[in-house]
Amino acid sequence: MAITRSQVAVMPPQTPLKPPKPSDELPAALQDSLTTAVPTETLTKLLTAHAEAHNPKDARIVALTKDSVSIFYLQPVREYWFMPLKQTVTIRIAPDLPVVPSNPDQKWMGEVATRLMRFAEKDEVPVDRYIAPAHWKEFMTLAVFVGFSLLIAAYLLGVRVVQEYVFATERRFNIAVAVHCAVLIKRSRDVRQLGDLLGKHWKGGRKGRFAWIVSGWMEGWRAVERLRAEVGRVRILMVALEEEGTKESKKKR
Repeated sequence: MAITRSQVAVMPPQTPLKPPKPSDELPAALQDSLTTAVPTETLTKLLTAHAEAHNPKDARIVALTKDSVSIFYLQPVREYWFMPLKQTVTIRIAPDLPVVPSNPDQKWMGEVATRLMRFAEKDEVPVDRYIAPAHWKEFMTLAVFVGFSLLIAAYLLGVRVVQEYVFATERRFNIAVAVHCAVLIKRSRDVRQLGDLLGKHWKGGRKGRFAWIVSGWMEGWRAVERLRAEVGRVRILMVALEEEGTKESKKKR
């Protein structure tokens, strides 16, 4: 089902999910049974698309709520002498998952597995708008990056105040340039991730795409997280609309 710009615009941003409460955690035996019922490919897709996991191992469903699933997994690292990192991530799911019954059976686990599979397969999520910084931390990141860049440029242009009071010695200026270069090298990885996401989901114009790339260089991972959040928001909307359309078609029969 196609979604319109108005539908995307009116849907509010999703609030961040919190770690699972002890009351949401499933008994160990049920964790085993439910994890077995859900295909490994489904859990891998959920983790790689929603948690930035890379080649996750031993994924295990540990908690469920009506709109989320919490998955524990081992994240391999590049250096062979390090142990895999233990991670638990909570992923928002739509439409709502069936409530955990007092006596979970195969039918319930099959329904959960089916809903998770359908959600994980929803990969074609079109995004066509740029999301500007809104949080004070994002503005602070921008201010520091732009301010630092302007100070370096001012020194190179011979601005006397900067040369005498900010970078009073050449050594101090060289250190500042080295730090700035290190930041840009780190940002290049973020921009690459941003480019991959845009290549996969972006359906807007060149202006919006350029704005995202510039934000990637200036903000780094914060811009990547904003784009991921927008993709997640649109994905939830698409699934909800499809569910609504399915219900309407059943009523007409």
